[in-house]
Amino acid sequence: MTVLHEVKITPDHADGLYTSGETAMFKVEYFRNGKSCPDQFLLAFIHHLAYPVRRRDMIKFSTGKQEKLSVELKEPGSTVLEILIPGKNGRPLRRKVSGEKTHYLSFSCGIIASPEKCLPAVDKPEDFDRFWEEQKKELQKVPLRILEKNAVEIPEERKGGFLAWDMKISCAGSMPVSGYLTMPADVAAGKRKVPVVVSYHGGGVRSSILSFHENAIWFDVNAHGIVNGKEPSFYLELSRNELHKYIHRGLGSRDTFYFKDMYLRLLRAQEFVRQLPEWNRKDLILSGGSQGGGQALAGAGLDPHVTLVHAWVPALCNLNHYRKGYSSSWPCSLYYSNQSNLDMDKTAECIRYFDAVNFARNIRCEIFMSAGLLDSTCPPENVFAAYNVIPSGKKTIYTHPDKGHLMASNPCFPERLEKLLSGGK
Repeated sequence: MTVLHEVKITPDHADGLYTSGETAMFKVEYFRNGKSCPDQFLLAFIHHLAYPVRRRDMIKFSTGKQEKLSVELKEPGSTVLEILIPGKNGRPLRRKVSGEKTHYLSFSCGIIASPEKCLPAVDKPEDFDRFWEEQKKELQKVPLRILEKNAVEIPEERKGGFLAWDMKISCAGSMPVSGYLTMPADVAAGKRKVPVVVSYHGGGVRSSILSFHENAIWFDVNAHGIVNGKEPSFYLELSRNELHKYIHRGLGSRDTFYFKDMYLRLLRAQEFVRQLPEWNRKDLILSGGSQGGGQALAGAGLDPHVTLVHAWVPALCNLNHYRKGYSSSWPCSLYYSNQSNLDMDKTAECIRYFDAVNFARNIRCEIFMSAGLLDSTCPPENVFAAYNVIPSGKKTIYTHPDKGHLMASNPCFPERLEKLLSGGK
């Protein structure tokens, strides 16, 4: 179906990466009904998102007279060029979102200047590592036991080639580890040993999912230790009731914050797969996006057995950035505290122990990350703050100028994973 209005914005650096002091050039093209219209009048807004005081500059221009816009990048951080289309009355066109709600019809492109200078907002707590060593000791007081192991029906196209189980594993805290474990049938029969992939979920409340690979054991862990395989309405009710606003539960103390138990569950999940006799005792891979990306960073920072990580648009990074007037990362704990009249000092201290930046400082394995340069949920400055402190000699990050929080995985990771799982180094 042809779109009535479309604006294509292309930065002169395809990856959206620049250096402070450079001038970025954007090519702007307007299309109506799929056809180029070179003399369209447009409105351009420039948002310097990383600065303590946001600027919103407006430029009026015609694509016929000025196809390219220049933006001077004076400081490190991200900038977004947003294009609006004026209607016949001169006001920007709007589009329906849901019901009677409308938003401006806008088209955007993001870039970032000197991302290597995007650093953590606050220092790592002096007792950070000691705190988590104590949590590991508490976890070890709970013997690793399989509480439930129920066979799961395999999709028709996979039958005969795989086995799958719904697993519940004992853990510290009020909830167990809960996930779907899959493995090739010949691996389950003891004919060979293979790598393990542990995958973590983004924010929200949902069941684990079945993931299959012919050369890997796969353990998909839901974030909350809840039952798997129910109807969507079941998880919707949980999100509205027992797990409503879970991301802010226990704020103010590192001992009560909800994410403490979530991180203990991921540690136990990784401990569980390491004791599987079918594991090759060599390759332990973590993968997740958004909240799951934050979990993957925490899991790798806490567990030296991890050998490869994929964390795309990771949440939980640079959580204290908000207090300096910058864009906040999900779960936006300080913003919530400010809006809810909670003790900001206690919140700021609490979240330092759950900030993925501080776990990233301990990651020495191979890691792939990504940042959406239009991402307002997990702003790219905060993702880079985690990436820049990773001491691993094998790290790569991919940036998407035209993507926000969705679909911003690192496209280099699947090839790397396939090479590893096929026996390559």
